Amino acid sequence: MKLSIIWLFDENADNDKTFSSLDNEFAAAGEAELLFYATEQAEKAYQDQLGKLNYHLYSRQGKRDVECYNHAMQYVKGNLVTAIFSGDTFSEGSIRNLLDQANRYPT
Repeated sequence: MKLSIIWLFDENADNDKTFSSLDNEFAAAGEAELLFYATEQAEKAYQDQLGKLNYHLYSRQGKRDVECYNHAMQYVKGNLVTAIFSGDTFSEGSIRNLLDQANRYPT
């Protein structure tokens, strides 16, 4: 199983907390991808953190959350998909646990 995470980025939120959480969880998760909806300026500002993640940048310019989500659904490669917002975090081990359970009980 592979997980796709759609991040609807907001430069006014606590993005360091979200990057830290994703960095820890991606390392443990193995196959996961991040669809990062932000501006090119945000990508440049956070290049060091993004470089650690398997990510794809998509422009958020002028798009509402639902438009970004619908756009992302065309590109996700994961069997499981979730969306997060800036400031969101994952509990330690939650992505690995989710993938383990999904592999144990596939549909």
